[in-house]
Amino acid sequence: MLVIDVSISRVKPVDTIQIHRIKTGRNGINTYCIVEPAGFEDQLIKHKYDDLYMPLLRKALDIILG
Repeated sequence: MLVIDVSISRVKPVDTIQIHRIKTGRNGINTYCIVEPAGFEDQLIKHKYDDLYMPLLRKALDIILG
């Protein structure tokens, strides 16, 4: 699970984004869902594991902010 904690000056927690891998693909492309913030669990994200976390976070933010 990818957990992103957002805070102000590392003192005041503002928000958390949690992205959970729900299916591992044989070709390296996995399926993820947004666990937190709530309300986005039904929108699945396809992501290649070897691309690391930043593209996955960008896809999640596009959904959350979209």
